[in-house]
Amino acid sequence: MKRGTGRTAAVVAGFGAAAGLVMGMAPAASADQGDGYVICNRGEICFKEWAHDSGGPGRRHFYWNDSNHHDDSWHKGGAFWDDATYILNRDTQCSVRVHEHVGYGGYQQTFLPKPGNEDYPVNYEHFLPGLYEKNSAHQRIC
Repeated sequence: MKRGTGRTAAVVAGFGAAAGLVMGMAPAASADQGDGYVICNRGEICFKEWAHDSGGPGRRHFYWNDSNHHDDSWHKGGAFWDDATYILNRDTQCSVRVHEHVGYGGYQQTFLPKPGNEDYPVNYEHFLPGLYEKNSAHQRIC
């Protein structure tokens, strides 16, 4: 082996490994966060917990269905599933059905779209006892 060839081979192997890591990495999934603002805006499905453990009202917004709230968190952090107590459905077209269990199972409650309602406490609807802090999925019903 010629002098310096070993070092060149190691550098090439290092670049190859780094390229393999970069090309093999899947893009990070972008979770549905609504428009990303804390305020509940027109078109969003907004969940709220008035006494969230992180020191204030927890909020979590969506535009689409979510069959598993167990992989979501509040806007301030902390587990979202089975913790929400209120919802404001500002979807412009569809009702929203909230389910007790992951995969759209168990007890359910449907909320009509109210896109004109502003983000005021009086406009949020409370979950019935079967869903109070037991909401693990939601789906748009159009």
